[in-house]
Amino acid sequence: MKRRLDLHLIVTSATLDAEKFSKYFFNCNIFTIPRRTFPVEILYTKQPETDYLDAALITVLQIHLRVAFSSFDGAGRDRFCMPVSVRENERTFLN
Repeated sequence: MKRRLDLHLIVTSATLDAEKFSKYFFNCNIFTIPRRTFPVEILYTKQPETDYLDAALITVLQIHLRVAFSSFDGAGRDRFCMPVSVRENERTFLN
């Protein structure tokens, strides 16, 4: 395969081991982009869920409704639920 000098690739990730990635790809450059961080609240279930994706989506909606109708405190906050695998992503967004 011919080497393409015009091809540039940028990989972004919050959890990537940048040093390891760089070494694997012939010591490619690492760029650090400053960002803002926000407080994160992690919620756990009391019992294991048989369908944790469904339970997570229901919980997100309950939190959204509770915060939206309770007061102005937190009314402008974002809600985010991150499925942990490709299968859950496909199930969430393709159905």
